[in-house]
Amino acid sequence: NLYGVGGNLVSEPASQPSNLNFSSIKSYRAKFSFTASTSNPNSYIVLRQEGNSIITDIPVDGIPYKKGDRIGNSKVEYVGSAVQNTMFNIWAGKTYQLAVFALNGSGTFINYNTNSPATGNFTSLSTMMPANEYSSVSTSAATFITDLHNKVNPHSSIFYSNYANTMINLFEARDTSDGRKYVVCSYSSYRAVYTPPFDWTSNDFSREHSFPHTWMPTFPADNPEKPEYNDQHMLYPTKQNDVNAERSNYPLGEVITVQSAFLDGKVGLNAIGKKVYEPRDEHKGNAARAIMYQSICYTGVSGNLWNFPNPISATVQYGQDQEVLKAWHYQDPPDAYEIARNDFLDSLQGNRNPFIDSVQYACYIDFYTMTKIQSASTPCGSFVGLNNSTLNVVEFNLFPNPSTGKFNYSITAENGNYDLRILDVSGRSVYNKQIESKSGMLYGAINDVKLNSGIYFIELISEKGKWVKKLVIQE
Repeated sequence: NLYGVGGNLVSEPASQPSNLNFSSIKSYRAKFSFTASTSNPNSYIVLRQEGNSIITDIPVDGIPYKKGDRIGNSKVEYVGSAVQNTMFNIWAGKTYQLAVFALNGSGTFINYNTNSPATGNFTSLSTMMPANEYSSVSTSAATFITDLHNKVNPHSSIFYSNYANTMINLFEARDTSDGRKYVVCSYSSYRAVYTPPFDWTSNDFSREHSFPHTWMPTFPADNPEKPEYNDQHMLYPTKQNDVNAERSNYPLGEVITVQSAFLDGKVGLNAIGKKVYEPRDEHKGNAARAIMYQSICYTGVSGNLWNFPNPISATVQYGQDQEVLKAWHYQDPPDAYEIARNDFLDSLQGNRNPFIDSVQYACYIDFYTMTKIQSASTPCGSFVGLNNSTLNVVEFNLFPNPSTGKFNYSITAENGNYDLRILDVSGRSVYNKQIESKSGMLYGAINDVKLNSGIYFIELISEKGKWVKKLVIQE
């Protein structure tokens, strides 16, 4: 077999592929396919870009690209001869653009047809939570704790050792240059860049138990492995020596006096002199919801109470502050990444984290005793950085929720001016309204904005604080 090249490049493909289509669209994954070029090229290159702007970047002749390489604002999604493939690393409610080019040759002889590539886009699902997922759960019911527990347990158990095959390979790992991938340390933002397959030891990474193993009433739960030890809802990838070992089994909290730090994670003393670990801001809500999930999922199993232990151990003579976690839960509400992760884990384990799906649930649970709080207010938690005495909103509610597109709000507040904003799951503001409140109860309606089905976050903002509610729109 002879391979001949005349001049600097091989012949350019005479035509492009066509009919770019998308299928099996989820909040965390999608498939694409296209019709092969009639000129029978050697291969194809697929570029990917997030957002609503059509891809204008083009590959450069004579440069061979690998999956993950950057070309302008785009990233190489695929290089090969197949006319269909699966896209990973997508998040909930995001729009993705693709462009497919035909090419001939390889190495420095490669030649791309850059005229009129096949283009298309799709928007991942905003959520995959079934509309009636929590129809059996009501915060007004005396059996609320039991009902919520029964909703998430039992479920399928996946071995701890399979975490790389599931969460790393199929969700957490992201493409980067030269065919490599990287994984982000959830606590610190550190990026471990590697050539597949992922290896825990060489990358100094571990599967962090957000709810530490030693907190578990079934400790030790790893030999043999029990579902509470394996549960991937509360397992996150973290750097071992600089992060996981530093957190150890200390509670999470706000560090006032820093004792040690690694990138965006730090260890130190909180406002009352207790040693705590503080993760990066982007993970605070995630960590809070993972810990709360673990408590509600396993409390009552084999007669064990999965409350926050206090004291934690002989050397840690105090416990996890639930008010801090509840505050983080509202300050850092579920984003597109966490919603997609929840949907993906539902496909693996057959259960969901209810605190991602319904943020108000946390306010009705006393995690010190795992009992229902009868007169709960939402949002809840001691909002770090805000003096509670200055919070002038007593109650902020939305109804109906879920909604078909129009909804009402009620505010019990002092006199003041407020901004009401609607954010989509990507954090993009889609609506803003100014409200003037008199003392007492104020009612209003939002019926002048078109909201597609999905999850939104309604923010009520004043100079004294911010209150966040989650709204589900169903068609």
